[in-house]
Formats: sequence, structure tokens, C-alpha cells
Amino acid sequence: MVTNVTVPMNFGIELRNSPTHSNLTLHTSAGKVKASSVILSFNSPVISHMTGTLHMTSVDMLEFGEQAVNLFVDAAYSGTSDGLNNELFRDVNKMSYVFKVNWLSARCNEFFEGMCAAVNTENYDELCSLFEEAVYVMEYSKTKNYLMDVIDKFDRLDCKQNFINQYLVEAERLSTFQLDAVLILAGNEVSFVVETLTTQLKHQFNAKGPQLSDAQKFLLDNANLGLCKQSNSLLFDQLFDVLDNLPEDMARWLYKLHRKSHHVIKPSPKAAAARQNIISNMYHKLDFNMSMDGLLTFISSSDDVSNILMALEAVETWYLVNATNYPSSTNLDFDGLKVNSILMNLIQNLKLRFNDKLPYSMRKLGLWAWAVNGKCIEDLSICAEEAEQCSYVEISCVNGCMKPLKLLSGEAKIRFHFRPPSINHCNLPGDCGFILRTVPSDGSLRQLELCTKEEDYRNELIHYHEQVRSENMHVYFKQDTGWYQYVYPLTWLHFLYSQNNATARDAYTRGENLTSQSRFCVLYNLNNVD
Repeated sequence: MVTNVTVPMNFGIELRNSPTHSNLTLHTSAGKVKASSVILSFNSPVISHMTGTLHMTSVDMLEFGEQAVNLFVDAAYSGTSDGLNNELFRDVNKMSYVFKVNWLSARCNEFFEGMCAAVNTENYDELCSLFEEAVYVMEYSKTKNYLMDVIDKFDRLDCKQNFINQYLVEAERLSTFQLDAVLILAGNEVSFVVETLTTQLKHQFNAKGPQLSDAQKFLLDNANLGLCKQSNSLLFDQLFDVLDNLPEDMARWLYKLHRKSHHVIKPSPKAAAARQNIISNMYHKLDFNMSMDGLLTFISSSDDVSNILMALEAVETWYLVNATNYPSSTNLDFDGLKVNSILMNLIQNLKLRFNDKLPYSMRKLGLWAWAVNGKCIEDLSICAEEAEQCSYVEISCVNGCMKPLKLLSGEAKIRFHFRPPSINHCNLPGDCGFILRTVPSDGSLRQLELCTKEEDYRNELIHYHEQVRSENMHVYFKQDTGWYQYVYPLTWLHFLYSQNNATARDAYTRGENLTSQSRFCVLYNLNNVD
């Protein structure tokens, strides 16, 4: 059996400028960069395929500048993103995506978050730079993570309307992708776009006659005018008063546009007000002073443990707390190997109590208490097969989270994309999903509450269906270190944040080593319906 060898991130850094080892030529927009195919292959599965399978000795990177490619290569050799700046960010970020260098993508994401944090005023040039960078990333990656960060910044600065008004001054220069991003930015406040267009068209029709540019027509075709009509009927009427001046050959298009606006697209107003929307099983009700036998009895009988993941988390949290309190204890109850041995026997009982397996997507997640033995959930045979029907689904939040303790200690929202199985087709704007927000609790960290009211989703890119229920949710934190992913129980984070455990909390915070792929997840029970 071949032994796996782990090498440091800066493996081979002393060979960076070695002509002997630099056997791969990277053609940039301004010259050539030489590098080791081995070092780059360690970091990029794409380059590994190019050199190892296709036997390529050169790679065309002609859309990227030489300085950016050099930084990309330096990063592969050093394991750091040192030297990354605003000028090189765009090229380096795209290279990390194209060549699938995940750890560098995470560093770029952190860099962009820093760029967002540095903007604290309504300076249009700075806001425009953030917005267009996020749109550029969305265009090639087809993901909205960067745009969501920018929208959060715009919301905090309360500058959406002013930005949209100025950004659309020269709408003709914008691509349909940029125009679509403007509509995403506006969200349910589509009146911001409609107001800008109405003002533009009034002046334009007076100066040049009644005609629409392609950009203006695109915005009108794709904006949720039905929502505008409901939220601001006066503005809606003003828009169509202006559009009534269009020539006869536009009459059919105008009729369809007006007819489409009668279909009000908005989330369902129904919300079960009396329903308890706190995620009740977020923190385990554990007595950390109980023995291992007491813990196993608790897991086997307590109604507070509602699924097999909670059972595993309970053991893991109990182990972590006791290992932290008694790091040099000789008590075998605190020994990781004994925890493994006992828990493996417990699994059979857990399978009898909890008939439903965990989703196939969770099979590679590790558990901290078992990390020394390299265990993952797959080893326990408690996950469904890939094609096997499962009662649970794993839902990851839209944005990564690198500071879970900080998030749970203040006001925050966590957004998820999810369409209930009972919803076969949805015409509502944005993505189906739900929002969990932090609310004060009796403990050291806040609890999470499912947002169900219409106003909770105003200005959001997702909408809520009342079929989504808080009692079907179990929330956990997926810790991504760049190499491994672990289930990190929220009960453990809660313990770390308690006042008498400041030392343990600070040690975790210093060594958490999270990437932008770390995130809150929900294990959702699909069978528990009314």
C-alpha cells in the first residue's frame, strides 16, 4: 500500500527560479513565464491534467498579464497570496478559478471582502469598481457570491438608488450581463430602476423622439413591473404614460409589457404567526459532567436528539469539552481512541433508532473527535447511496463564513437556496430559499430564527415558501480548512464563547484556519410535513 505524504504549502519554493526545474512555459499577454510543472500540478488539477495526461509543455494564458501570472506562480510555490493588490486581483482571481486552485480562490475571496470593507462612503467610483468586479466574477463563474457581498455593502450604505441612477446614465455601453446585475441589485426595489428609466425616457423622447435603446428595452422586458405597480402605482402609471408615445410598430410589444405587469410576482404573504420559528435543536442540551455511559444513555433515549447527526455531534461535543477541560487526564472516558471504539458499537443502536440515513453529499465530512484516526461519516455506513432516496437533504448557505463565533455573537442573516419538494414550478423573482437570522438568547451566543414574514425578504434575492418549516431543520457548521471538511457542532462553538472559557475560545480563534468554503448548513427533514 502506498503511503500518502503531506508536503508543506511552500514545497519547492527554493526552486522558483531554477532553469533546470522550470520545464513548463506559460504564455502571457506580454511575455513568457517559466515554472515547474510539478509544483503547479500540486496546486491545480487542471494543470496536472494538461501536463500529466496531455503531456503539454506550454500553456496559453494570453488573457492574463505577465505580472499577474508571475504572482500566480509565486503563490503556487509559496502557498501564500503575498503581493496581491487591487491591480492584479482580477487576473489572479480568474486564474485561480480557471485552474481550480481552491485555496488561492479562498484567499482572493478574502481579499475582495477586504476591498468591500474598505469602502465606507458613497463614493461612486469606489462602489462602481466593486460592483463591476463582482459582475465580472459572476459572468465567468456563474455564481453570485461576490455580488451578494457588494449588495450587502450597498444595503449598509443605503446607496442603491443613487448608484443605479448614476450607473444607468450611459446604459447603452453596458452588456446585458451588467444590466441583469443591476436588476439583481435592485431586487424587490425595482422602482429604483423604473424611476431612472422614466426620467431618462422623458428627456430622451423630448430631445430625439420616441425611441428605445436596446439597453432600455432589455431592462423593461426583464424588470418586475408587476411589483413596481403594486409598490408604487403612481410611478408605474408615469412610466406607461411616457411609453404611450412610442411609434405604432411598438404597440404590440407595449401591450404585452403592460399585460405582463398585471401578474404581481411576490412571495406568499401567508406566514404562520403562531409557529415557533426558533431553531430549537441548534445547541444540544448536554450535561458535560456526565460519564461516557451517561452520555450514551442520553443519546439513546433523549427526545432532544432527533437524528443521527445530532447523536454524533453530542459525542463529539462531549469529547471536545472534556478534552479541553482536562487535557492531561488519564481518564479513559476522555481518550479519543475509546470514544471511537465505543461509538462504533453505538452506531448499530443509532441505526435502529434513526431509520433514515444521512444524505450522500455528507459522506466525506470528518468529525473532529475522530480526526486522529482519519474517520469520516462515510466510514460509518450511515449515508445513503448516490442514487438512493433519502429523507434528508443537506442545504449549504449561499455565502461562506470564516468567523462563525463573530457571526453568532451579533446581528446577522444567513441565506439559503432551497425549493420545497411540494413546489414543482415557481415563477417568483429570484431564487427559492429561506433566511435564518440571529436573535438574542439566554446563552452566550445567539440563536437562529427562520424568517417567515414578507418584509423579511424585501430587497433580497431569494423568496420564501411557507412550506419551509423550522422544526424540520438541524443547523451545523461545516469547517473547511482547505484540505479537509469537518462537522463542527454549534454546541461546541457555544461552549467556546461562554465567559469562563475565554482561553479555549481564543485558542480556537487563532488556529481555526477556515477558508471561504466554510459555511453554515442545514440538515432538512423532507418527510416531516403537515
